[in-house]
Amino acid sequence: MRFVGKSHTGQVRPSNEDSYKVDMLCEGACLLVVADGMGGCQAGEVASELAVKVVWDTMKTAARPGADWEGLLRVAFSAANKSIFERSRLCADLSGMGTTLTACVIDGLTAYVAHVGDSRAYLMRDARLIQVTNDHSVVAEMVQKGQLSQEEAQSHPQRSVLTRAAGAYAHVDADLVTLSMRAGDTLLLCTDGLSNMLSEQEILRVLQNHCDLEWAASELIHLANLRGGYDNITVVLARIPEVSAS
Repeated sequence: MRFVGKSHTGQVRPSNEDSYKVDMLCEGACLLVVADGMGGCQAGEVASELAVKVVWDTMKTAARPGADWEGLLRVAFSAANKSIFERSRLCADLSGMGTTLTACVIDGLTAYVAHVGDSRAYLMRDARLIQVTNDHSVVAEMVQKGQLSQEEAQSHPQRSVLTRAAGAYAHVDADLVTLSMRAGDTLLLCTDGLSNMLSEQEILRVLQNHCDLEWAASELIHLANLRGGYDNITVVLARIPEVSAS
């Protein structure tokens, strides 16, 4: 398994409120996490860092080959939500903070994705880029109801207003998706600093043209910055190795 994570402040924001983690949980299983914090002062940064830490600590403590990864992701998301919510109640400067949270466990040829907010998970397979997660935002719900087109959604003033976020309320429901992976598949987790700047076709082109994941992640961030870099940009990539002929 090959994986990489990179993050950049962008060209406009004074600080980076995104957080990420990519590492092995146990033999054969890795964890990918991205979070995009929100809140005044440094609250967004606190929320995203706390979310990633709690998810990692929870998953790592219980990790073992063949674990119930879906169940553990539910527990980890609940623990992260509780930690953020309680921290915001105890500290006035952090009141109202929250974060998007997208995590994926890859165990062999199965990927388990958990998601809250409008960061995204994509699967690249056979020259196609498929969005695995659904955005939890006002604009995304309007598109689903047929009230807005995808083109109108791109410039809608409420496109960043979330309907679900970790830590915003006492409880949160995470979406869970299980994917059957194939050799050569690539998973991308990213914050909206990437997905709002580049089209899916542009993202696909980079992933197709760069076999080296480190280079691909750097190129995606570079292109998002060239477009203006209006937000923090975080990219996490993982690729299932091709089966070599013996």
